[in-house]
Amino acid sequence: MLALVPALALFPAARELHAQVRDTTRAAPPDTTRRAAPPDTTRRGAPPRDTTMAEAAADSLPGVLQRLGIDRLRLSSVGVAYGRVKPVRIEATEVFAVYADYGEIAPRWRVVMGAAYWRSRFEESAVQRFADSVSTVITNPGEGTTVTLGTIRSTMLALTADVRYSLLRGRRVRPYAGGGVGAYAVNVEGAPISGTFVENSLDNISAGFAVEAGMDLRFLPNVSFDMQARYDLLSGTRYGTLRVGGSYIFNARGRQ
Repeated sequence: MLALVPALALFPAARELHAQVRDTTRAAPPDTTRRAAPPDTTRRGAPPRDTTMAEAAADSLPGVLQRLGIDRLRLSSVGVAYGRVKPVRIEATEVFAVYADYGEIAPRWRVVMGAAYWRSRFEESAVQRFADSVSTVITNPGEGTTVTLGTIRSTMLALTADVRYSLLRGRRVRPYAGGGVGAYAVNVEGAPISGTFVENSLDNISAGFAVEAGMDLRFLPNVSFDMQARYDLLSGTRYGTLRVGGSYIFNARGRQ
């Protein structure tokens, strides 16, 4: 019993120390080490930061096409044509063409895509001039030596895009004038130049442009006849064409 007296005497002191610690904990200031979140500086309606220039250009493309009138293009008619072509230094020959009218991009302005094909041979005078130039560089020619080159042929395939302006918007007769650009593939062949640098230099794929004038004649609801004079100019050659053709109109009432 005497051993419990010191322990009972220390009990009130322990209770008082516990109360002081509890009060000190309650009175401690709040923890201010937590950082506040940064304010949201993103504006409403602003484009995302990862938007690229290509995406911005793609968004503006429809507006550009609309201003140019390209969004109005609709296949309006298709046709075929036949005529005569006279290239420079090449004999006149037949030309075959197909074309598609894609309608108006602006009042009186129409877009027409086409393809044309012709094949002919070089004029004898042009071939002979080349042969004469070759004979002048022959070393020690024998008596009566001549250079004969024979026939050299040229083939043309043209893909064109034209813009036509209607000078008169009549119901049956519509004269027009215009021009365009194209891609022209030329293939020259012949036994005298086969496999030589001459053939390689004459074979060519190049860009060119053309001017044209003609008249659309429409006497049937869905059929149109066309007469056209055209001149194409490209690297290495140029040629004029006279054509006549006909086309079928898909929507006769809707065509302007």
